[in-house]
Amino acid sequence: MDWTFVDVADIPTPPEALELRERCMVEWMVSLFLAEMGASNLRQLSGPKSPESPGYPLKTRGKRGKSRPGSEAR
Repeated sequence: MDWTFVDVADIPTPPEALELRERCMVEWMVSLFLAEMGASNLRQLSGPKSPESPGYPLKTRGKRGKSRPGSEAR
């Protein structure tokens, strides 16, 4: 049996296959973008967990009957 090696780049690709490949690539890029946006939104909604991180929500009101640390007694 005689073997013939062919470079894959030399095989002609039908236009339907090119269109399908392009559509799949676009769908993959859109899904990746949406996943990144979703992860970003989840990070924003959950908020930072430590006071050292930027954007940490500072409490503006203390609990009832207790003063805030650093506030002076009235």
